[in-house]
Amino acid sequence: ELAVVNCVDTINLGAICASGLTGLAAASAGVAQAGTGLWLACDLGQRKIIKKPLNLVRGIDVKTGWVTSLMSGGSSGVPSSPLGRRLAAVAEEHMAKVQHQFETPEEAFKSQAEEHIAKLKRQFKTPEDAFKSIGYNMDDTSAPWRSLKEPEVDLQKLSSLVEERSEHTVGGLFGSSGTCSN
Repeated sequence: ELAVVNCVDTINLGAICASGLTGLAAASAGVAQAGTGLWLACDLGQRKIIKKPLNLVRGIDVKTGWVTSLMSGGSSGVPSSPLGRRLAAVAEEHMAKVQHQFETPEEAFKSQAEEHIAKLKRQFKTPEDAFKSIGYNMDDTSAPWRSLKEPEVDLQKLSSLVEERSEHTVGGLFGSSGTCSN
């Protein structure tokens, strides 16, 4: 519904109201899900027949990380990387490139980051030199980017967005306001 509000140059209260109701329904679904979780953890999960196996599994997970890995999408039962799927992939790619064997993807990722930092330190003597390379001279007090100002707000145009509708407009979700194609 908010796409309707963003595409026109007037405020469409019907669309804003519908969007609010959609948000309220989504929040209600979240509350229901949280309530189910509370019931499972605080009532059902406290019964001896359930609590003992849960504690056993928790103990195994603390020592091996297998349960957490399986729950986070790891299919082999081997603990997944705390770097996450994408950063771990970058680290594994680095491990393959370098002829050095790392014990974990985290070590490979740290090694790669240190290599990048060392390269930057060789290329630039100071952080100011690095900024100069992309067009920002931090030592220039009269640099153009230092004098940039916020754009002026046209208050008359802004106030026209909240004008009252005339009684002759057709109602409905989209009302009679223009759309993106008008």
